[in-house]
Amino acid sequence: MSYFKKIVEKWSHKISKAEPDLKNKNHVFHLENVLLDEGWTWDVINELTRLLEVDIDPDTPVKYKIKYRDGETIQKTTTYANAIKRPKDSEAYKAAVALRGGDKSKEDDKKEPTQKDKPVDAQLAGDRDAEPGDVVKKEKKPNPLRKKDHDTVDRELRLTKVKAKERAKEKGKKGVGAGTAESRAGEAATHHALRQIQDGRDIEEVKAELMEIAKDKGTVLTTAWVEGAIECARYIKEKYGEDIDEIVWDTPSGRELINTEGHGTSSDMFIKLKDGRRVGISLKKDGKVFIVNGGYDKSIKEMSEILKEKGVDVDKFLNGDPDNPDDPGVGIESYRADRRKAFMEGAGELIRAFPVFNAAMGDYIEYDPKSPNFNKIIDHAKAEKDFGPNYEDYLEILGRDEDGWNQMVQKAKEGKLTGDEMKAISKLAKSNSNVREYMSTIYGNMRQAEIDLTGRILKKAQDDSEVREALKEVAVEGIHVDAILGLDENEQLDEFITVYGEEGGAELSPATVVKMFGLEDLYKKLKNAKGDEKKKLAEQIKKQVRSMIKFDFKDGARNGVVKIKHEGPPEQEYPLFTIKARTKPIGTSPALEMGQTTYMVNALKFGLDSDEWPNTQYNNFIKGQIKELKEVLEDTGGVGDGKDISKQIKELESKLR
Repeated sequence: MSYFKKIVEKWSHKISKAEPDLKNKNHVFHLENVLLDEGWTWDVINELTRLLEVDIDPDTPVKYKIKYRDGETIQKTTTYANAIKRPKDSEAYKAAVALRGGDKSKEDDKKEPTQKDKPVDAQLAGDRDAEPGDVVKKEKKPNPLRKKDHDTVDRELRLTKVKAKERAKEKGKKGVGAGTAESRAGEAATHHALRQIQDGRDIEEVKAELMEIAKDKGTVLTTAWVEGAIECARYIKEKYGEDIDEIVWDTPSGRELINTEGHGTSSDMFIKLKDGRRVGISLKKDGKVFIVNGGYDKSIKEMSEILKEKGVDVDKFLNGDPDNPDDPGVGIESYRADRRKAFMEGAGELIRAFPVFNAAMGDYIEYDPKSPNFNKIIDHAKAEKDFGPNYEDYLEILGRDEDGWNQMVQKAKEGKLTGDEMKAISKLAKSNSNVREYMSTIYGNMRQAEIDLTGRILKKAQDDSEVREALKEVAVEGIHVDAILGLDENEQLDEFITVYGEEGGAELSPATVVKMFGLEDLYKKLKNAKGDEKKKLAEQIKKQVRSMIKFDFKDGARNGVVKIKHEGPPEQEYPLFTIKARTKPIGTSPALEMGQTTYMVNALKFGLDSDEWPNTQYNNFIKGQIKELKEVLEDTGGVGDGKDISKQIKELESKLR
């Protein structure tokens, strides 16, 4: 098979063996991805697709009109080959494009021209190759650094899941930013969208193209990130407008182009303004921002590495203080030990519960002597709903006869139940109230193991000054306070902003940070200070910010809240982050989250006082808390602290407007 035939076959497979149509943007998109997988560069791909689109004789006459400065309009003729090479804003180029179809120039002609659209003599503007009557647009001189940065962006924008997995196994620097493949694709989408609308393209048209990429199941870009990218790009464009001179990603070539190497911030991309200022931009898909989020074992180790950089003894943090027998550490082993203990102490309940378990299993299986395991699944849908995708494994564990059950009980007494055996029992208890009642002690102890897991992290923050101060730094860095206020001298960056991809965009601005931490007087002095006096004021601000970060954790609570606390008067609190370990359902492997509260992004738009927010946003904020509590309540089955949670839900419901 020839090389090009192989490419065509791959392309045909991608478009479901339909007849290729180069006017179909989806078909062209898949062709570009096939060529990228084959190692083609964007320059070559773009030239190929341009040539493929052209089915017009190069000598075909192209007629177009130009307007001189004196107002006279004349008609001129050139060849298609000549016209298609002209600047894209020229009348000759527009007429050539019209021959290929899909031209909007006729519709555009009907619109009332703006000052920007009015013809200018391009030759008098210094462009000798331009036609009189062309709209003048200053083209940047080609730069290999810009090209490399933009090519990297376009590649990451269309990154496939297969390529992402391959790259994850690679060692060494990859020339792209940190974070997940999905978040990098989202950053690339923001960069791409901003470039496109800066060039005058319609933002909805750009969004539609990005959605085509995101809807391809083989790519890592998501529709949620496209929504966020468009809102971020729109906001940046509205904020800086025509002052934007360069747009680069956080790549080696991009940083070199605008001289931001060694910037030392959490910038995901940069813009350089026409006055030379360089702006670093941290991009957030939406208001749901996590510092760590995922399986507990992996996430607590990620958190420990962050804390290690700030001077925390990681071994003591994870495994406990060897000089303190009451400190088991915050690692996953402490939870596993508590879970084993719950089954050891509740083994008697399991013995008595066999008839109830056996009856409950009748909802999923029937015993069949012809089956190797003497049972047959009768309701796959219910089994998958209650036990998840591995339901067959769990049903096999639970579908034992009485002798098999008693053997499992003995393992529970000895603390030797496997993780899957404990998960199987927990999942059935969650979905069946009778089972849950018969093993209430085990269920209650497992619920407490989850609460204790979060409690250990917060207790570390309360009792260990190193951990407390390090977590404060994590919180401050999580909202980029020092960078936004410009507290550190940074020769590689002139400004830093954080933009959220919420509807209309939102920015965590210096004004908001100043108000949040009560820094009005200090910040005003900082802006007017120089030299040592400025450094002294910057240190004062840092000290005040960190002194106001508090950890709110009540004994027995399921999560802790990192707050900004004003002693007052009046006393005020602003919730920044939550920290919580969570098992879904109780008894299974836990997850760990440290993420911004939804309060933050609402405060950016509507102010720090939630009582002043519009009804819709205020109610959504309250409903989000209610939803989270109801999920916890479902896991408790209404027993134990379920009554307290029900009370909290009622209190929140009473606050709805």
